[in-house]
Amino acid sequence: MLNCLVAMQTPLLRFPFTSQRVTMLHSLIEDQMNSLIREHSESTLRQLGLAEILGQLARGEDVDPMTLSACFRGFYTALFNISGTLSIPVIDRLSDRSLRSQARQGVGLQIADAYEKIYNYATEHFPDIHASHTPESVRALLDV
Repeated sequence: MLNCLVAMQTPLLRFPFTSQRVTMLHSLIEDQMNSLIREHSESTLRQLGLAEILGQLARGEDVDPMTLSACFRGFYTALFNISGTLSIPVIDRLSDRSLRSQARQGVGLQIADAYEKIYNYATEHFPDIHASHTPESVRALLDV
């Protein structure tokens, strides 16, 4: 859908009398981008097991240390596996380079924010749990 909207918008950018249509298409592109980022962030967080832990924390439930350790191990494995969970083919198929970058950045920020919440909970409640990477290093690895 995004590729189609960009394809429709691109030729219209050259003509001043199409500015109203360009504005409308720009708005549609933004809406689709926000939806894409939200959907793929949620999907990735579920695949990584972070969504379940975030849900428990949001409900005020305690998370056991074994679950946190397993979550961190799985997250680090995905973080360093190029073709794994953090690879999102739908984003890679976006034809516009800036939209591709924006989508990767948005999903990466959502993942980094989720990791930071879980990391802060783990270090506050279970100091003996060893999290290999700080939230800052995860942001650097995700390039966000």
